Formats: sequence, C-alpha cells, structure tokens
Amino acid sequence: MSRQLETLSLSVSYGDVVAVTDVSLQVSEGEVVALLGANGAGKSSILKAIMGMVHPKSGSVRVHGEDVTGQPAHTAARRGVALVPEGRRIFKRMTLRENLEVGGVTQPSSETNARMQEMFDLFPRLRERQHQLAGTLSGGEQQMLAIGRALMSKPTFLLMDEPSLGLAPLITAQVYEVVRRISRDLGIGGILVEQNVELALSVADRGYVMSRGRIVLSGTADFLVRSPALHQAYLGMS
Repeated sequence: MSRQLETLSLSVSYGDVVAVTDVSLQVSEGEVVALLGANGAGKSSILKAIMGMVHPKSGSVRVHGEDVTGQPAHTAARRGVALVPEGRRIFKRMTLRENLEVGGVTQPSSETNARMQEMFDLFPRLRERQHQLAGTLSGGEQQMLAIGRALMSKPTFLLMDEPSLGLAPLITAQVYEVVRRISRDLGIGGILVEQNVELALSVADRGYVMSRGRIVLSGTADFLVRSPALHQAYLGMS
C-alpha cells in the first residue's frame, strides 16, 4: 500500500470564484513538504479540501492509495490526517489538558494519558501549564498546544497552516524545531503552509510554489532556495 497523501488534479471553487486549479501534489511519511505562495494563492484551500472542509470541484484526494475525496471533516483523524489551523483555534475556556483530551477523542481512552505524556515530552512547557485555561496561555504556548492537540490523534500526516503567524522570532524557532522532530523522530509526514519562505524551506524536504491557484514551480528545498522563479511566483509575477 502506498504510504502517501496526495491530491490529483484538484480544483476548488467558492461559487464563481476559482481558488485552486488542477493541483497535483504528494507527501510521504516522514517527509515535510512546503506549500508556498502569496496570500490568495490557494494554499489554505488545498488543506481544507484534503481535510474535507470544502468539496473539490474536480480531482481527488488520496490517503495511502484510498480515495477519500469529500469525506466529512470529522472523519479526517480516522483517515490519519490532522490539521493545525491558521490562528490556532484552541478551546480557550477549557484547560490545556482538556484541549489535548479533545484531540485524542478518536483514540482508545486507555491510551489517552500515555499519549498526553508524549506531548508533554515534546513540549515541556505544556506540562507546566496543563491545568491552566488555554485562553490565558501565551501565543507561543497556544501554538504548541494546537500542534499537540493535532498530534493526539496519532496522525500519519499533519497539515500546518501558518504555524509562525503572530509569533516572536524566538518562539517561532522553538515551534519549528518541533516541526523538524515531528518528521525526523516520529516519522509523520507534513504539509506546511508558510509565508516565511526561508523558514519553511529550512525544515522542508521539498516544496511547491503556487500562484493564482496553480502550482508554478516545485522541487527540492535546496533547488527552490536558489531559484529566481520562486521570488517571482511569490510576488505574484509569474
């Protein structure tokens, strides 16, 4: 069985507005793929289509070779896919620990505590704050919680939408060190949507560059870092 997450000729529209056109991409277990492009390029729409939050106009989404196109969003965790949404979207009136418990709801209850301890090992700061209301955490702590909550479902693939948004540089560096460990130590594949090109490519194995809803460039991280076409596409000049 193919251990990959892929989209095949994926197109997404919102009414008459075309957001994504004919996008094919893939990520394997243990690999981080960066999805780059200017605001409005269609990056987040691809993540939503993968998660079943929007229904593609055409094309398909496959997980381990199985067509999961258009399946309801609440089944994503059971398919082995988890999302760290833009803006974190934690449950602010619940404790940090309760947020993690929600993330592990698809797993056997007997495994919840052990899984939570793994998250505390990954994010020691969360252990210190576990009984604190999530809304009182710092921005960096909330981002760590959002990642930990997604990992509670034991995903094969983790989709991360702008994980550095609104964070100070030092906190961003800490979050991205965890992104490295997620792929390197846990073997989880990741699709990383990020505005900071250099930051994203510093942890990614490969990347896709989008402009106006289409993939206009792809290649290894080293190739993209050196490519003048990357900067043209990012500025919407392609």
